Amino acid sequence: MELRFESHRAVQMSVEDSQGKLSARLKGCSDGQKGDAQNTETKNPVTDIRPAVCPHLSRARSQSLLDREARRSNTTADCSSHHGLLTYVPRLPIEVQVLNFSSNNLSYISNDFFFNVSQVWLLDLSNNGLISVSSRAFQGLHHLTTLLLNGNHLSREALGHVFRIQSLSRLEILCSGLSQADLNIFSRSTLRELDVLNVSLNNIGSFYMGHLQPLNSLHMFIAQANQLYNLTTSRLENLRFLDLQYNRLFDFPKSCDPDTGESLFPNLEQLLLDFNMISSITDPVCLPKLYVLTLEFNRFQNFESNTFGIARFPSLEKLELTQMEDKILRIDKFTFNNSQLLYLGLALNYLDLSSPKVLHEDAFGGCTNVLKFYFDHCVFKTVSIERFHRLFEPFRSIKSLYLGDCGIESISPDTFAPFKSLEYLYLYDNLLKVIPDGCFSPLVQLKGLGFDSNQISFVSPEAFDEDTRKRLQQIDFSGNPFYCSCDIRWLQEWLSSRPDQLVLHAREGYMCDNLVNTSVQAFRMNEQVNNIIS
Repeated sequence: MELRFESHRAVQMSVEDSQGKLSARLKGCSDGQKGDAQNTETKNPVTDIRPAVCPHLSRARSQSLLDREARRSNTTADCSSHHGLLTYVPRLPIEVQVLNFSSNNLSYISNDFFFNVSQVWLLDLSNNGLISVSSRAFQGLHHLTTLLLNGNHLSREALGHVFRIQSLSRLEILCSGLSQADLNIFSRSTLRELDVLNVSLNNIGSFYMGHLQPLNSLHMFIAQANQLYNLTTSRLENLRFLDLQYNRLFDFPKSCDPDTGESLFPNLEQLLLDFNMISSITDPVCLPKLYVLTLEFNRFQNFESNTFGIARFPSLEKLELTQMEDKILRIDKFTFNNSQLLYLGLALNYLDLSSPKVLHEDAFGGCTNVLKFYFDHCVFKTVSIERFHRLFEPFRSIKSLYLGDCGIESISPDTFAPFKSLEYLYLYDNLLKVIPDGCFSPLVQLKGLGFDSNQISFVSPEAFDEDTRKRLQQIDFSGNPFYCSCDIRWLQEWLSSRPDQLVLHAREGYMCDNLVNTSVQAFRMNEQVNNIIS
């Protein structure tokens, strides 16, 4: 079953939501910040806002982790939000293993503070305004594996005590004003079991990844929204997930040892670089196991041949290039020359398919195994069917194709005929007025169609033969200006007989354009023929 049929506009929404959510979180980073962010002129709402200290960071994110653990078992104690009235951890049942002690105006933790809860493995101390920690404050927490310290003001000395908790496997220090100097302390860390480290929404700016080398078990490093403009890479043998979204990086991270040519990240599988300022990828690239690369909203304007070729990225399966910040001027031949690629996202770039100057006819040459292609918000209006087939010739195995809001005015039985493996086709928000008879009969694997928000007033019963109707699991005609007459009865019957099959994404649903406030389902010929608006 197609996983994203129900949210086929997710590409555009994810970009808008990402900007909105991050901006909202950064607004909470204003109190007590170290730099003057409020008077900074911002041109880019994501990269130009200075994230600093936010003692009142929203609880939603850390709370979600606690909620998941609470649902898993009844071992969570919520002692949060007493705002200074709770000055100690009360004695709790021995079975309590998850403690939420956030938002308690706790500026200092003494040696015996956690004496009553030595059994906890997850501890949330977020949003306390925490400044200092006794050297033995965490000494008795032998089972502690997850610590959330978001939205505090920890001194460098206090951080040193945190980095000596031998049992920790997950540590979050978000929105706490951490600087480059603060992270240098990792080089003296003894967190041998640390698997996940999240230092997002701080003020790192410049970072030497060699400071993370003592963290032998580190698999996931997240440093979103840190005004990171300079990244010096170093060998991290076990790192598998690197998230550097919403920063100011101009260069694609160096991944090869300059002396030996070996990979600095031999086991890295996912690299997230969305919302930076990267405009090119230069050789050499040494990422042998990377299978997910996301570069949304960067500054690529020209993609050269083999930019994402298999020689550079031998394991790449998912590539996200949605909505570049600058207009893409050129995608050269064999830019995506990679037979490993299964997913390609190029939506919201308004690429003109008819222009050979912008899109070389072999731009997609070599990516012969792509199964899902997001190409929403392209310019399809003037492209010939011959050029369309030439451009998309490598996609003969494609299963899901998204061409929403591309200005498509017409299709024919030949338009998608070459794509015999196609299972899901989305043509929402276009300018289609007619669906030709038998248009999709050759596509014997087809399961889902999206025609919502076009200009279709009538669908012929012959547009979909009986076999095609049986094959289709979901089809969407919502948001079209239907002309309700006796000719629409067959569509009514389809809607009533298979309500699970005919879905709707357009808010207005299935409405009669020639009748006031009348849905297609509610239309009755005998009763309403006199009300038809000519």
